[in-house]
Amino acid sequence: MICKMISLRHLDIRHSRVQEMPSQMGQLKGLQKLSNYVVGRRSGTRVAELRDFSRIGGSLVIQKLQNVVDGKDASEANLVGKQYLVELELEWDSERGDDQSGADSVLNNLQPHSNLKRLTIHGYDGSIFPDWFGGSSILNMVMLHLCHCDNVLAFPPLGQLPSLKYLYIVGLRGVERVDVEFYGAEPSFVSLKCLAFKGMRKWKEWLCLGGQGGEFPRLKELLTENCLMLIGDLPTHLPLLNRLKIESCEQLVAPLPRVPTIRELTMPSHGISQWEELPPLLQTLLITNSDSLESLLEEGMLQGNTSLAFSVIRNCSFSRPCAEFVYPLR
Repeated sequence: MICKMISLRHLDIRHSRVQEMPSQMGQLKGLQKLSNYVVGRRSGTRVAELRDFSRIGGSLVIQKLQNVVDGKDASEANLVGKQYLVELELEWDSERGDDQSGADSVLNNLQPHSNLKRLTIHGYDGSIFPDWFGGSSILNMVMLHLCHCDNVLAFPPLGQLPSLKYLYIVGLRGVERVDVEFYGAEPSFVSLKCLAFKGMRKWKEWLCLGGQGGEFPRLKELLTENCLMLIGDLPTHLPLLNRLKIESCEQLVAPLPRVPTIRELTMPSHGISQWEELPPLLQTLLITNSDSLESLLEEGMLQGNTSLAFSVIRNCSFSRPCAEFVYPLR
């Protein structure tokens, strides 16, 4: 069947139920666009079939990487030679088996070309991130999404990626500490605009370097959600920050960044109570999961802000009708 399709240039299977690729996919050497490649275990369906797709470009999702035999099989896919790929997602299935001893080697041998701009790694079950995370192959990376890499305990020096603008870290359940390894040398994260941590179950400590210019000189959005054990700290020198979201981080006691440029703020009321007044440019305020909001409203803190245009109070308790605390909005 595949031999009759050798002139195929575009193949999109995103909404199909394909469980593995047809045998001998490698014969489609002229393929320029491939949405997904579902790795199988049978000969002719393995990840090495990607070796001859030298013209493939745009976005590619490689699924069921738990089926890759070993690092050699991954290396033969020759991702480092795919110079036209802009976006890559590497995905291990959630129903993977118990034997993931070779996952480190597999990911290490799936090194992309340096032209890649966006990378997602989902469900990786190895213990460390690959060597190429600290090399030249991802120096042009703009977006990095690390999702549910449960066995990883530490980060590589992501702060040394000069083009990185968007960093999303979700569900890394083994990480307990974010420290100097995360930044590398100073300066760090020189281009980063958005940083998000979500679902970090064991994360307790965030070491902030506090060097000249701060760790995140261009950061505009900082989101920390469902990090139930996080105590602190938080970076405080964020001169360009305009969105701050801290939600479901009940143990967090560190001082919050005081940034006059913030326009959107989401946090429990005990966090806001650290400030004597709201940021002067604040336009959107969301207060969640609080039993101390009533006292904050009684103090009139929220009435002094003339820029506030939109507010939401969610999952907060009151001893009397909330209408008695209504404050004017512009």
